[in-house]
Amino acid sequence: MYKIFAFLFFLACISPLTSAASPSLKEAIQDTDYLFLIDGGGSKTILQVVNTKTEVLDLEYKKQNTPSILSGPTNINVVGLENVKKNLIELFEEIKIGLEKKELSEVVNRSAIVCGIAGLASNADLESTIRALFTSFGFSASRIALFSDVILAKHLIRDEGAILISGTGSICFAKSSKGEKRIGGYGYALGDEGSGFYIGKLALQAAFHDEFEHEPFAITKEICSQFDVTSADQIIKPFYTGKINASDIAKIAPLVFKAAYAQQDKRCHDIIDTNAKALAALVMRAVKETTCPDFPVYLIGGIFKNENAQDFVRIIQENVAYAPRVNFINVAQKNVALEAVISMRDEG
Repeated sequence: MYKIFAFLFFLACISPLTSAASPSLKEAIQDTDYLFLIDGGGSKTILQVVNTKTEVLDLEYKKQNTPSILSGPTNINVVGLENVKKNLIELFEEIKIGLEKKELSEVVNRSAIVCGIAGLASNADLESTIRALFTSFGFSASRIALFSDVILAKHLIRDEGAILISGTGSICFAKSSKGEKRIGGYGYALGDEGSGFYIGKLALQAAFHDEFEHEPFAITKEICSQFDVTSADQIIKPFYTGKINASDIAKIAPLVFKAAYAQQDKRCHDIIDTNAKALAALVMRAVKETTCPDFPVYLIGGIFKNENAQDFVRIIQENVAYAPRVNFINVAQKNVALEAVISMRDEG
């Protein structure tokens, strides 16, 4: 009994600290000179640093000058916590900030971190570990605005709108006068239709048909080359044993787009069409309870970075039956953390 009371007392003592360590975006960035903005997804993670005018600063990273630093994926559901930590740490290795090439230690006490991590929404118990990593770099807990990618992106929405993400996975977040709702985002095993993984999965199934049922598929050889195997069926066991993960399968998606548009391959175009319609279904659920005359849908994720993304979005739009108008805004090439900060500062 004593242990139970002691544990409850411990929770009561730490709860204010937990709250203090979880500031809102507005609270975290106020009265700071530098913002470290991290956008973490299923294929890569980007870091940019801005000043009080939200100007992107030049960085020196491993003795190379760059406006942004890239590291590996940080989708917790795909790569796991240890790889997330490793790739976040990599962003800060040998970094120098601005034209003055200041060390991190020189600016960290006047800085905040805004970070969006894919998969964090379903792994909230791991949030404290990531926060601890940032505090180990010297950032104050009250200056760490840490969110899932979807929750961070929702700062782009003013009164009504939606966020549609199609990267390794897929999810939609909608906001209207009726409230907020999450649509999809169940992970590759239970959903993620319309995602890079799902495109890759359908392409693999077509490659299996090619080998087992002698139905020629345009990119079977390219898929085998990408995974360094001689036949598509050699991908099956490594996938189920974890040696090949969802982000690896999602990397097939560019091959499908290329074959669909450059080679005019019908089966690849059918795969693209199937996934566009799946994303349209998410958008249809997003607009279900709104009458907004120009409903904005912000597009985020690697699939919307493809050179054929405009055609892909057109197929989505054609399959959204919403009379007032859906306005698709592609921000996939941008750092979502930076866009969220800009949107908040524009609101005042």
